[in-house]
Amino acid sequence: MLHRTLLFLGLTGLFLVSAALADQPKKEVHSQADLPRATYPVTGSVSTLLQSDDSVFDSTVSKAATDLDALFSDYDIKDNATLISILSAKLSLQELKGDAAGGLQTIKRIRELQSKPDLKLTVGLFDEAILKAQQSIPAKSGAEYEQKVESIYRDAVNALPWEVVQDVIKSARSISGLLSEPFLLGDAQEKLQPEIDKSGSLSRGSIYALMNTRTNLRIKLPLNSVRVNVLKAYVAAHDTQKPDIWAAREVTLSSKDHPEKVLVAIWDSGFDPAVYPRHLYTCPNSAPYLAQVLAFTDDGNPSDSTLYPLKRPLQLIKQKATAANTK
Repeated sequence: MLHRTLLFLGLTGLFLVSAALADQPKKEVHSQADLPRATYPVTGSVSTLLQSDDSVFDSTVSKAATDLDALFSDYDIKDNATLISILSAKLSLQELKGDAAGGLQTIKRIRELQSKPDLKLTVGLFDEAILKAQQSIPAKSGAEYEQKVESIYRDAVNALPWEVVQDVIKSARSISGLLSEPFLLGDAQEKLQPEIDKSGSLSRGSIYALMNTRTNLRIKLPLNSVRVNVLKAYVAAHDTQKPDIWAAREVTLSSKDHPEKVLVAIWDSGFDPAVYPRHLYTCPNSAPYLAQVLAFTDDGNPSDSTLYPLKRPLQLIKQKATAANTK
């Protein structure tokens, strides 16, 4: 009798604790900074990891996948940019796991959060075509599967209003034409490997980038020719040559015409100084910073050296391409 009473009291206490936890309001998130910090152990080469078997890759990102579910259950995310980032990571996992129905729902939600009309119409359009094709052709490969993806994607793209989406479609056409395995691996190696080498881990944003690259390599890259061909055809059918309004406005000024110096600051990911010979402002006594004033690293700290030479990413891509061709 005593054992039954203790069991009853124990179950009652557990129920009350569970009910109390369920009644707790979700924590509001108004920016990325409101989320708890998270890092995920990753070692070795990021390129090797991205090309590894599913069991190896899934084990590496399993904690991040679990944390994704917790973010949705424990937090009320008010900031659209933060929510889109988390939903995009969820979509990557759904695509990798073959969850077509769940992925389509996630794409719908991501579009609803977009503020720009063109993005509301175009975000995830290629992913959507792939997932819809998977629902009718489970094999996920072969000529029939590719034809199905192409048919769905072409119908979706051709239905878009050109006057609204032309800029984003042209950008997508250009980017898709550059995608290749060496390009994707080189980009990940450049952006993620330094973080792994330094700390043996990746931050939340970086692990999301890792999952997105894996999705591009495994799911979308094999079908990239479909995307390129559909986008090229759509642009060719709608694009018209716009009149050049800048020729009439072009002015060449010499020091005689404008003796006063005009300083222009470039706030961007960088530029090639060789393009502007004899035109760069030099700051006297600039040490320890560069003579052309400040450069900043990705985390916002001033740099006292050149960040990334322009040729380095191109050399890396060429090296990856050469290595891939020799296999």
